[in-house]
Amino acid sequence: MGACVSTSGGEVVYAARNRVNDGDGPPGEIFGSALAHAETNVLARLPFGGRRDLVLTTMLQPCLQCAGAIRLGPIATVRFAGPDRYWDGCHDFGKLSAREAHRTQPARIGPRRDELGTFATLISRLTHLPPAYEQALRALGEGPMVDLRANWKAAARWNASPPWTSSKGSDTCGPGSGN
Repeated sequence: MGACVSTSGGEVVYAARNRVNDGDGPPGEIFGSALAHAETNVLARLPFGGRRDLVLTTMLQPCLQCAGAIRLGPIATVRFAGPDRYWDGCHDFGKLSAREAHRTQPARIGPRRDELGTFATLISRLTHLPPAYEQALRALGEGPMVDLRANWKAAARWNASPPWTSSKGSDTCGPGSGN
């Protein structure tokens, strides 16, 4: 998973990725911790007290932790490709206190309703899903996405051709195909 912060004119200020499972990382980024999400890492690199008009672009709808970091950071707009029903609504801090209710919320652009939005959600589900998380996703209507992930994992485990390969076994649009 990745995220970047840019100016409103599109100039990339910083980019970062998820480093939860990494043993090290660049200076200024968190690694090897549940806190090492892409959004948190890109925000950690921004100077305190800087400009407040930045755009954060990320693959997936931010989780509660990242939404809190975004709220504290200099972000005016959040753009995300894939929806994440598990964390939907976690950005609304106005319900928590009178102070937050009066502060301007960052604008939200997303999720995308095209192939990129679907891909962003699917790619986030390809890692290990704890049973309680999988159950919660199914309860939120994400059963087909969880099943697609399980089928893909089973195909990889048995060294079978994944669903995006032709009958001859050559990649047509999957990893390593260049498409």
